[in-house]
Amino acid sequence: MVCPLFSSRHERVAALAIAVSGERVTGVDSSEGFIPADRVIVAAGVNTPALLSSLGADLPLSSRSDAFRGMIFRRSGSVVSRDA
Repeated sequence: MVCPLFSSRHERVAALAIAVSGERVTGVDSSEGFIPADRVIVAAGVNTPALLSSLGADLPLSSRSDAFRGMIFRRSGSVVSRDA
């Protein structure tokens, strides 16, 4: 589904850089070429800091190998703590 505020959505495309002119976003350089946009939603997970660093943004995120150590995943899709 495409949000009515935005004209398009791109999935499974590698964002290489956010393009700007002055202080305005002009689009995204991607693995499929340049995608023009005046708004960009960044949902790159742990790759977000690298993508935003060229814009001067410092967003400290990291992956943790032990993030799910105390969790039990059920076939239903629910997640519970081992301590529960």
